[in-house]
Formats: sequence, structure tokens, C-alpha cells
Amino acid sequence: MIKDSLLEIVDLQFEKKHKNIGIYGQNLTTRALEIYNEYKQSDKTVVVLSQSKAEAEELFAILSDFEGETYIYPEIDILKRHTSKSNDLVQNSIKVLENLVHNIQSIIITPIEAIYRTVKNPSDFKNNSFEINEDTVISFDELQRKLVNMGYRRVESVDVVGEFSKRGSIVDIFSPLSEKPIRLDFFDDELDSMRIFDEITQRSLDRIDSAVIYPTSDFFLTSEEKDIVVKKVLAKLEDKKIQENENYQEISTYLKEKVEIYRATGDFSDLESFSNLIYENTYSIADYLNNDTVVFYDNYHKILEKIEGLREYFLTSLQEMNRSYIYQDVIDNIAFEKIQNLDIRKYYLSTLKLNDKIIEKNYNLDIIDLAYYSSEEYLAKEIREKITDNYKVIISLNTQKQKDYVEKVLFDNYFYDDIYYGIKNGKIFIDVNKYHLKGFEDKKNKIFLLTPRELFTEEERKKRRVKFKYTNSEKIRNYQELNIGDYIVHISHGIGLYEGIENIEVNGVHKDFLKIVYDGGDVIYVDINNMNYIQKYTASTDNRKPQLNKLGTKKWQQVKNKVRREIEDISEDLIKLYIKRELSSGYAYSFDSSLQQEFEDDFSFIPTDDQLKATEEIKRDMEKQRPMDRLLCGDVGFGKTEVAMRVAFKAVMDAKQVAVLVPTTLLAEQHYENFVNRFANFPVNIEVVSRFKSAKDITEICKRLREGKIDIIIGTHKLLNDKFKYKDLGLLIIDEEQRFGVKHKEKIKHLKNTIDVLTLSATPIPRTLHMSLIGIRDLSVIETPPSERQPIQTFVTAQNNMIVKEAIMNEVSRGGQVFYVYNRVDSIDEKYLELKRLLPDINIAYAHGRMTQRELESIMSDVIDRKYDLLITTTIIETGIDISNVNTLIVEDADRFGLSQLYQLRGRVGRSSREAYAYLMYQPFKALTENSEKRLSAIKNFTTLGSGFKIAMQDLSIRGAGDVLGGRQHGFIDSVGYTLYSQMLEQEIQIKKGILEPILEQDKTQDAEYYENIIKESAPKLQKDLFEAENDDFEIKLNVDAFIPKEYISSDADKIDFYKRLNSVITDEEIDSIVEDLIDRFSDFGTEVTNLIDICYLKVKAKESRVTSVKELANKVIVTFEKDIVNKLKGKELFAALMPHKDVRIIAKDGFFLEIDKKERYSIRRIRDMINLVKENMEETNDKN
Repeated sequence: MIKDSLLEIVDLQFEKKHKNIGIYGQNLTTRALEIYNEYKQSDKTVVVLSQSKAEAEELFAILSDFEGETYIYPEIDILKRHTSKSNDLVQNSIKVLENLVHNIQSIIITPIEAIYRTVKNPSDFKNNSFEINEDTVISFDELQRKLVNMGYRRVESVDVVGEFSKRGSIVDIFSPLSEKPIRLDFFDDELDSMRIFDEITQRSLDRIDSAVIYPTSDFFLTSEEKDIVVKKVLAKLEDKKIQENENYQEISTYLKEKVEIYRATGDFSDLESFSNLIYENTYSIADYLNNDTVVFYDNYHKILEKIEGLREYFLTSLQEMNRSYIYQDVIDNIAFEKIQNLDIRKYYLSTLKLNDKIIEKNYNLDIIDLAYYSSEEYLAKEIREKITDNYKVIISLNTQKQKDYVEKVLFDNYFYDDIYYGIKNGKIFIDVNKYHLKGFEDKKNKIFLLTPRELFTEEERKKRRVKFKYTNSEKIRNYQELNIGDYIVHISHGIGLYEGIENIEVNGVHKDFLKIVYDGGDVIYVDINNMNYIQKYTASTDNRKPQLNKLGTKKWQQVKNKVRREIEDISEDLIKLYIKRELSSGYAYSFDSSLQQEFEDDFSFIPTDDQLKATEEIKRDMEKQRPMDRLLCGDVGFGKTEVAMRVAFKAVMDAKQVAVLVPTTLLAEQHYENFVNRFANFPVNIEVVSRFKSAKDITEICKRLREGKIDIIIGTHKLLNDKFKYKDLGLLIIDEEQRFGVKHKEKIKHLKNTIDVLTLSATPIPRTLHMSLIGIRDLSVIETPPSERQPIQTFVTAQNNMIVKEAIMNEVSRGGQVFYVYNRVDSIDEKYLELKRLLPDINIAYAHGRMTQRELESIMSDVIDRKYDLLITTTIIETGIDISNVNTLIVEDADRFGLSQLYQLRGRVGRSSREAYAYLMYQPFKALTENSEKRLSAIKNFTTLGSGFKIAMQDLSIRGAGDVLGGRQHGFIDSVGYTLYSQMLEQEIQIKKGILEPILEQDKTQDAEYYENIIKESAPKLQKDLFEAENDDFEIKLNVDAFIPKEYISSDADKIDFYKRLNSVITDEEIDSIVEDLIDRFSDFGTEVTNLIDICYLKVKAKESRVTSVKELANKVIVTFEKDIVNKLKGKELFAALMPHKDVRIIAKDGFFLEIDKKERYSIRRIRDMINLVKENMEETNDKN
């Protein structure tokens, strides 16, 4: 309704004969409407050129609500053209070019820089996507050739866009622009079926009829084209002029080495930057526009200005680049001219009238842009005037809450009779919709439009974020996954080195074994069915290499005994804590009030399910009698603070005080601001104690705290000082507990016994440990990121001052700030001078860990106050400081950082609604070590949020674990490996808790010592060897080959995964599901796998039927049942049932056995059927083991 009324304003009925039309007197809303109107009426694709990305995003925010087919053509900066970049940008670019070559009508908004970017010639681009459907006939070799020519990589299993794999008759492909990868199942050259599958579980989801396979980038090269590039690069190296360069030798060696690599391995990644050499002329998006396009210049003068600037910038940058490289055209110099020369209709939008010669006719919309109304009176006066003047007053809002607020203001100012349920002169119409318009006044048509931009401050408006249609984050594989060369702990033999799966023949039967090498080269082979004897070894720090054990010595036994004693001590401490906690009584909060609901609805984002679940768990805990001690884990920026605020509000509603404890003054200030903003509409008094407060202020705060006039107090460890006396403290919230010292922790521990405590931590604690802490502390976890966060665009590239300069200038020109991470304290001042020379107009500061706390804080608060544009810093920024205005991060020598460090650093940007950029740089011409390369490519692909949990698992889990149990146990953990250690601790605690729980349930009146003694007395009886693996008495020995052949599943990791799943099955349904997965992912299997599966079915049946073993002897198979089964058999019926089976005999001497002859009818399934017959003729009893 609103949209149609507003479109009338811009519908100017232009004359057909004019090609160049100027429209001025506009604001943002009318410019977007103008574009949309043309798109609707002309049925043509509309290309909008805007002066910068910021303008493009503003238009996109409005237009994408009107029309789904709206895209921003990304400005992957020219110079970064061939650095490796995140997936989302490339996918948007492919989508835009696809739409253009196939004439799919859409609105394409292009920042002017992006038009210079080189892409493939349109006909090459068009001929390279192809459709696959049920009728496709294509051989695998042909398909593989096509995919490789489109830039796809062949891998073991498909995780990310641009990969394909083949297993048997199954081909998986992950094409750009698809939400999910597709799985093709071939029968010879014919396609049998097509499905989409989940790249994380690798399971098929739904069948599909057809799919389009797109090239993997907007500048992919075929094999022939790659050869042309190599030929031209080598030819250029022969050029006499180039040979005169001072660094010719370095360049020449580097490039020849890369050519060698390409020829040997097919890896072209380091030569991609020369892709343009395949053409004589360059091509850009301008070559994709045809006569069926309409062009809009959004602010034509600004665009021309920008182009002048760009020309100069290209000149200097390209000279700089070509000095250290070989000359080539990296941009399409005449892109803008190509667009100018198109004989199509063009609109020139501007605020003021354009007097350009090209414009044939100018139209004036005469729109007045509105500013923010800071006072209600002024707003009411303005609306009153417009109504008197017979205007249509339209108020377009985004939420019900905004509408309630606006209606209240209108009623307070007596506009009851002026509100109308439609658009009408002299009336007010209020509409709630999803549009993100900007208000204006149109005198000609008498329309007055108000939107949240004029009525609410930035904070109150919903933050709008550009949603990506395609995001692909690489999944992180399970850390317990074994790779060749990993250390492994065997329960009986100690620490060895894993060397892969070997298939060995034992007594004529083939089986898979894990090969483990020990000190001195001794080898043991572990049967794949005894996987529970081994664990992957993880140390308590990243780089500790354990010592290998020697087979046949007592050393491992001694280590185990030592660790066992240590575990008994620790578990005793933890159990004491547990008893203390169960016995103490605190305050039970009342259930939620209606005000609580109001407070929660006042949140301006949509909370994630995890946030709601965590809030719920914490509230239930507060309503219990015993004091709460809960840990809330969640990744950087996942909204832990919002959960904390909700429960703090609950405490305040019960007239309790809340203390929020944070590690640094800066964080205290930051939390204070956040709390004040969030609680603004509610009667809650909040105060902060930090170094910025004078002694007088603090005395005043103490007084008000004692009198109960402060509801929530936020501060550093100062709050633990004795002079802070509370009237009635009910809840303590601790942020980043791991950063408080021992002294403070003792103090906190003391508090924990009487009041409710909630600890927030971004360091995830792994499941194994969290199990052993259950009951000691409760745990809530937030694992999903807020839906509206934008992924961070990450570039990995060689150190290059031009890129640094461009990145910083871009960020500063959009009003943002930059972090530059330089991790060498001794030369940080030199870096400062170097950047100062490169960027003379930018305000730069630097910070590092050797400064005093006070110096650091003053620099950081200046950065928060935007006094500096660029902060050079060591990794001190990785912990906890939130500066929403910093949206570009540059990391020098990124290859030297650990994965979780890079992730934490990158989590410091992108904390607002803006798109953020991270540049990870390494020294040019430096060969990265394999590990650094893996880390950098992983972080680039983890653009989505929430990967922190997964990434941090490895190194943080173990650091985090150390803190929970105090500092003394790292040596012990390392001596047996972390996983085994936590399992042992868990077992020990569970046993002790098992004894205590029933006693505590019945009687909580005794003192703590009484319960501790109960545990001490029962301890000797508990002597269960913690190091023994759970042993299964059941055994099957059949002389058949039952394993997964290398030809069927080539990856060891996948193989182990399936073996593990098969080893742990308990029901037939679980086996069915595994079989389905196997066929789905690896196509049909042969006899070895069939035998393996049949043995699993047999095992399930045998366990249900009280069988203890199935053994194959020379010419028969003996099935042994439990001895006492004889009394439960229906003898007569069983004999009758077995009569027809002449090859089966019953032996009932010293127990009960079945003997099956191994003649022609023998098969694993037959054994299973016979066991089933016995089971069917058993009396039903309830005492099954």
C-alpha cells in the first residue's frame, strides 16, 4: 500500500525519444523508488553505478526489500584481484555475471571501482556453466575434464564450494550458487539418480531432477589457458628490458619455481595473478551489458570525481606493482567509457541540477530530506502543520514496539482523530512493514513520510545487516580424528606413534589393524575391533611432544600409578566442593514477573535459541534453594552479555543487588555503557567502579550500595575489597574468570557458598572435561551465532604496502578504524614510523604488553573515542575489548600465529552491522610451512561465526581445563594424554557421586565431614582399575574376510569413523542406518564389507539371545549360550523348530551349545537365523542381563 503511493511520486512518464535523463531534488528513498519503478516498467535489467560501497549498501538495503533479484557486484579490490579471498564475494560476483549473460532480469548495484575489475570474456563465461539432469550422458573422464577446466579441485570428500570427489560410481560436486553440494550416482555413463547432501554429515538429503554446475570463480582458467599463461610468463622473463631490473634474479627464480610446481602437480594458485595474459584486450562487467539494460548513475558528479581519483591511484599502484613484478594489464582501463558508449537509456540521479551537455531533459522531484527529530514537541508541531496543510502523513515503521511508542506520542499530543486506516489527505497512516526507507517531504504531491531514521536514535532502530544468500564455511573435522603421525595412547602399552591402517592376513583371514610404533622401533598391531584400548594423545599445550614408551618395561605402569593417585586426590577435592554445595542453602528466586517479559521483549535483536535455552536454565537454577554456580560458555560475540542482563534483571526484580565483575577497567566501562543502554526503559540503578572514579565518588557509591540504592554495580576486582558492603547481594556475574588472580579467586570461592554465581567464558571447555565437572558446576553453552552478524571477508595475501594503504584508506573513508597486528615489541616503533610515512594523514597510535596498565588504558580509551584511525598493536587485543567501529584488521606475518589466536584476533572486528575485512599477510617470496598454509586457508574459509568453538577446541580446551583444576596437574595430564586423563577423572567422580546422591536425597542435616567419611570408608571397595578398558566378554571368531577395503574407502579417517560406529552398535536399526550411509556415500560394497555388516547383525542378535561366543572350528561353528539358559528353554518347541535343519545339533552337556555344520548352506546370516530360533523358544523373563 505504502509502496504504491510512493511510486506515484517518481513515475514521471518520460518521453520515449530521450536517452539521457537527469532527475534531481532527490533523497535516498526516492532514488531507490526511481530505480525500482524503471525496473518494473521496462522489464529490463537495471545497472546502478554508485560512487562507493557504502552508497551501494544503502540502496541495496531498500531495494532488496522490494525485489529479491537485487545484487551488489562486489568490489573485490583490483589489487587484491588474485589474493585468495572468501567465498561469499566470489559467489555474488558469479551470480551477477550469470544473470547478465543469460538475460535474467535483475537489479545490479555496482560500486564504480568494481567496473574496472577484469573478468573472462562473456562468451567464454557463458559457455562454461552446464546443466545436469536425468537424461545426461557423460563419462566420468569427460565430467572430470569439464570440472577441472571450470576451476574445481578433486578431493577425498567435498566440504567447500569448488570441490568434487569420486568414489566408485558416485560423484559429489559443490557448485557455487548452490546451498548444498550434489551427489550424482552413475550407472556406466548414464546418470542413475541425483541428490543433494549435507556437507557436514555427508548424508544425502533430497532427490533433485536437475542442477546447474557453475564455474568456481569469475576468472577461472581451463588447462589450455593455464598453459598459455605459463608460456607468456616465461616469454616475458626473456625480455631484455625486464632483465635490467635490480630484483630480476629474485623474480625469475620465484616464477620459474612456481611454473615447475604447476607442471609437476597442477597447482596453479601462485600463477593466478597472471590470468589476464590469456587475452590481448581486457574484459570487465562493462562487456556484459547489452542493449536490454538500463543504467542509473547514482550521483553522477561524485562518480566522475571518484573516477579521477581512481585513475591516479591505478597509475601509482600499478607502477609500484609492476616494479616488483612483470608488467600486465590488471584492470580494464576503458570500462567506464564502454558504458558511456552504450546506446541505451541512462538516468542521472542527483540532489542538485546537472548542467551536463549529455543530458537531454532534466526533471525536478523537489523532495526535502528529513533529519532526526530530537524532541517530541518539535515532531508534534511539524505533524500538526502538515495535517492542517492537508498533507498525507505516512509513518512507516519496522516493529510493533515502535508503533506502540509512536501511537503513545501521538495520543499524548491529542492526535486521536487524525489517525486513519489508509493513506488520505489530512490524515496520519501508521504502517508496520519490512522496508528500510528514509523520510522526506514532497510539496508537490503533499506527502510527508516519517521512518525510524527520523524518530529513533541509532540504538533504538533495528540494525540492518546485509544477508548473504550464499555463505560457505568449511567444516572442521573432529579433533579425535586420527591422522598418520599422530601420537596415540594404548591403555596397556603407553604412548606410541600411529602409522596408518594395514590389512594383514592372520590364519588365512584378512583383517584391518592399526599400526602403532613404539620407542626403539617396536611395533604393535591393534585389531580394529579393540579401538577402545586406544585414544588419540593430546597434550596440555600445543607443541609438547610426548616421549614414546618402550614396550616391555615397567615405566608405563609407574606413570599410571602416579596419575591414579593424583586423580584420587583431585576427585576428593571436587567431591568436597560438591558436598559443600549440596548442603549450603541460598535464596530461591520467585518465578518471572510480567516486567521480566517486558524487559526481554525490549531486546532489539532476535535472540538465538541457544540464548533462550541458556537463560531458561539459569533462571530455573536461581529458583532453586541451593546457591547457583553456573558457567556460561559461548564464542566471542554470541550474546552472553544479553543472557547475563536478563538474569540480572530477574535478581533486581526480587529486590536483590547484582555485582558484575570484569578483569579490566576498560571492560568495566564498556559493560557499564551496555547495561545503561539496555536498562534505559526500566527503573534500575546502575553504577560502575573503576580507576576513572575519584575517591569521593567511590565513597558515595559505597554509601548508596550499603543503603540498597544501587541495583547493579559493575567493576574490576576492586569490588571484592572489604569496603564494598552490600545491603542484599543476590547474584554475582563474573566475566572471563580465567583472567583473575588466585587471591581474587579465593575471595570469589568464599562468596559462592552463599549467593548465586554466574561465570561467563569464551573459552570452551571440552565435553570430556565438562562431564567430569557436572555436579561440581552446571554448564550452559551458546553455540549458535546471532542470525544477523555478517561474515568477515578474509583475504590471505603476501605483504604488500599498496594493499595495506588501500585497506586502511578504504576503512577510514567510511568512517571506521583499523587494527594492525604486529607481534614484535622491540621494533613496533619502527613499524609506526614506516606506516606514518606511508599514510601521512592518518592518526596512528601503537600499544603493546610492555606498557603499564595505565598507559594501555589511556590509549585504548582514545581509540574508543575515535581519536586514532589506526592502532598498531601486539596480540593484546585478542582478549575481550569490543570496539564496534573497528572493522578492518591487518595481521602481519600471519603464518606465525596459531589457529585459535588468528580466530580470536579476527573476532575483534565485525562486531557491528558493517561488513568487516581481515587481511592476513605473510612475507612475499616466502615458502609457507605446510602447517601455516593449512591454518591460513582454514581461517579464510571459516568466515561464518561460531567456528570459534570448533577452532578453539584443540588449544583452548586444554588451557581452559588446566584452570578448572588448579595449576598443578599439567605434568600429569601430559604423561597419559588429556583425553584419557579426563575419562579417568570422570569415572572416579561418577562412582563417588553414585554413592553420595541417594544418601543426600534422604538426609541433608549432617555436617560435611559426615558425608566425606562415608566416601572415605567406601573408597577401598571402589578399587576398580581406572586404566582398564571396558571389556566385552562376548566374542565372535569366524574365518571370513570382514573389513573395509582400501579401494572402497580410501581415507583412513572415514574408515576409522565407520569402524567405530559399527563397533558400538546395539540395535539393528543402527546398522541399517550405517549401511544406508555407506551406500549413499561410497556406492555398493563387495563381500568383505557385506561380511563385516553381517557379523554386526549377528552380534546384536547374539547379545539379545544370551550367547557368549560364536566360534568357527575346522568343519563346524559352535554357538555357546549362558549356562543357566537351559532352565528357560521351551525344550519341546525348540526341538520341533530345529527338526527341519539337519545340519544343526543341540549339545546340552555342561551348558548349552548349538553346533552348525559348515556345509554348503553355511553363512553368517544362517547362524543368525539359528540363534533367533533359540531366542523365540525361550521363556519370557525379566532378568535379562
